[in-house]
Amino acid sequence: MGASLLRLFDTFIATAAEPGVKPSMRDFLLYTVMQCLPWIGLSFNDSKDEVEFERILDLLETEIEKREKHYMPAVRVLVERQPPPSDRVHGLSLVTDQEHEE
Repeated sequence: MGASLLRLFDTFIATAAEPGVKPSMRDFLLYTVMQCLPWIGLSFNDSKDEVEFERILDLLETEIEKREKHYMPAVRVLVERQPPPSDRVHGLSLVTDQEHEE
């Protein structure tokens, strides 16, 4: 089951990376993968698929960083430089990164 789930994640991320994919579809695909991580991340982190799981996390981070954030200055909180909760994809990636670093 682990390998097939990683292939599914890889397919979602690869589809999001294709040129011509609408931003809303790209966000949906990335958000879907990130929503699954809290449920399956620990089991992959301690398994033989750890290297493949790390590769998926790296691909996910790369795709999130590519997202255009031209709207951020308009919604950024002046005191904090963190993205607002309304940007769920980026906000969830920050939480995932913090958990991954621990």
